[in-house]
Amino acid sequence: MRQLISFFIVGVVQFGIDSSIYTLLNYMGAQIIFANLISRAVAACAGYCINGAITFKKPLNGKNLIKFIAYWGAMTALSTVLLYMCSHFVFKSHEVEQIAISKIIVEIFLFFVSFAIAKKWVYSK
Repeated sequence: MRQLISFFIVGVVQFGIDSSIYTLLNYMGAQIIFANLISRAVAACAGYCINGAITFKKPLNGKNLIKFIAYWGAMTALSTVLLYMCSHFVFKSHEVEQIAISKIIVEIFLFFVSFAIAKKWVYSK
């Protein structure tokens, strides 16, 4: 339970970083795919270090870094597809408010998937 709570707190910090950068880039006219890749990459760097050191108490090494990059790539691809679908099929709009709402919904959904993968695979022994 401690790991889930810690992962959640780190996730909130990551979500703040991710959503802020994503919304700012969209406001500045960036495409959804580009904005999502950049914002998730910046937030992922913070999350990898903090979750490794605090949440799972595992040394950061090449093995879990490679697993993290693969995991991050898959989660980012899924996030990007879901955001694209929301903006083109659900909201059918590119208003900043609707893009931000889509980001919140998608990232909350992915939180639970992300925790399971991180715990069982990325930071496993």
